[in-house]
Amino acid sequence: MFALYYFSDNEISYYWLFCVIATFVAVTFLVLRARKRGIDMNDAFFMSLFAIIGGFVGARALYIMTMIAPIMNDWHNIELGIGKLVFALVVTGGLVFYGGLIGGVLAALYYLKRYKLDIPVFADLAAPCVPLAHAVGRIGCYMVGCCYGIHAIPIQIIEAGINALLVIVLLCYERFSTASGQILPVYVILYATARFIVEFFRGDSERGTVLWLSTSQFISLLLFAIAAYLLLISARSQKSGESRGGGIEK
Repeated sequence: MFALYYFSDNEISYYWLFCVIATFVAVTFLVLRARKRGIDMNDAFFMSLFAIIGGFVGARALYIMTMIAPIMNDWHNIELGIGKLVFALVVTGGLVFYGGLIGGVLAALYYLKRYKLDIPVFADLAAPCVPLAHAVGRIGCYMVGCCYGIHAIPIQIIEAGINALLVIVLLCYERFSTASGQILPVYVILYATARFIVEFFRGDSERGTVLWLSTSQFISLLLFAIAAYLLLISARSQKSGESRGGGIEK
């Protein structure tokens, strides 16, 4: 029978505990980075609040979208009424990272545009905080046994390690980057590449497919292309500025 929710009460508390820890760690890191760079910490904090809200909405929305096909395919075995089914999806459903990333970025962009703040600067500021939160969150997945992967591979721990490594790589890249707005595209390119590969070991067929790819692999390709384009635009802008003799300072 199709199951909408797999966690026991105790497991739910562990999962959400690590979600809270991940959020706290990421926001704290973001604010500290803002203070070190002389950026208004209030703007950094409120941008993060918008990103958190947008991220949660996006993560839950993409989860619901990926559940529509399995629900329709197993409709005759679902005993819940329409009202309870919708409640289960919206209130107690799962979260999909890519939905959270997209929703969080859009919400943060809204805040930055609304208050006319420097988008590339704040994007660079926030970029390493995303894999940091993701690494902690994957530990929560490990605690409850979701997203485990095929052939007894602890994919959650592998993803946590990949994201921790991405934090280090982005912080190192940041030291040598000479233009604003490059850190976030670099993160997206690296994570999309890693996620595309990891998906082969996830065994997440219930999350749906697009053509011959999993939903996350398809999104990885789209985000990779967008991030590569943005990085190319940034590099061209930097080169153009240097050719005029002005240079671009970060």
